[in-house]
Amino acid sequence: MPIDSQGLSVLAEVADNYQPVAKREAMAAAMRALAQAIERAFRDLAEINAGELADKEVPTASEQLEAVVQATESATNAILSAAEKIEKVQTEVGEAQAAKLGEIVGEIYEACSFQDITGQRIAKVLRALRTIEERLAKMASTLDRAGQAAPAPTGDTRTGDEALLNGPQLAGQAMSQADIDALLADL
Repeated sequence: MPIDSQGLSVLAEVADNYQPVAKREAMAAAMRALAQAIERAFRDLAEINAGELADKEVPTASEQLEAVVQATESATNAILSAAEKIEKVQTEVGEAQAAKLGEIVGEIYEACSFQDITGQRIAKVLRALRTIEERLAKMASTLDRAGQAAPAPTGDTRTGDEALLNGPQLAGQAMSQADIDALLADL
């Protein structure tokens, strides 16, 4: 929020009453520089569009990471289930093959520990994203109270094939197979 000429006059008057002329001019110059720096900071904060980041971008990133955790957990469970089936087959083969299968199953179990570690790391990232989301929301609120109009949401600016590439969809947001079949039937 810019300091208008009246605000600068008040600052100059205060400086006149308390400082000799040389110090007063230096103080007034420092206050003007400070006011300009504050104005630039508000402009910069408005440009990053804290409201859109807090409302859309950070929550979307959080949802995607949560989907990664769920997909990793599902894949790990499928791998562990297959390893258990291999263990059952061990009883049906010769001793040498059973020992080799036991080693392989042990390696599978050991390798599946990645799921726990990645889950812990992603949980830390999610906590950080939630903190960022809260702070961005406060920043957007502060900017709104300070009279800065937040820029209009930017939306999706991708074009051509890039606009069609949306990667894996979150559960409940993806088209169903019936929707896809109906779309293809219309072609």
